[in-house]
Amino acid sequence: MRKSSGIDHADTLFSAWSLAVCLLRTKRKLPEPETLCRRTIVLREATVGKTHKQTLLMLQLLAFALNLQGRTAENTTQLQDLEARLEENGQETQLHGVILQDLMNATNSSKHYVKVQSYGYKYLHLREQTRGKDSLEVANVLF
Repeated sequence: MRKSSGIDHADTLFSAWSLAVCLLRTKRKLPEPETLCRRTIVLREATVGKTHKQTLLMLQLLAFALNLQGRTAENTTQLQDLEARLEENGQETQLHGVILQDLMNATNSSKHYVKVQSYGYKYLHLREQTRGKDSLEVANVLF
């Protein structure tokens, strides 16, 4: 039986996501958005699963919050966890591409160039799967 209200109801979870976005936009470096993200992720994992799109979007928002706070290592770790879940999910290719680009940027700023190249290849492979061989021409130019 589906709940009509409560902390783990889909509408409540969406409201938490919306509130976290608003807090990030207005307060940027304060801990409230991060705390809200972490609590909502636990609830989403319990109600819809670890690889559900709603959970993945909240994980992306948490990574964004960590990045705004200048916590580069934690941001990179969060993005890596999210990327692994996206690989397991196999459906959210657009979000997966965005996360791979974020990982390239995060690892580049940390001067982990081998990782940047690895994420770049993953991104191009994903593009090839979803958009065809045009991405291979881009790969030849980039690498």
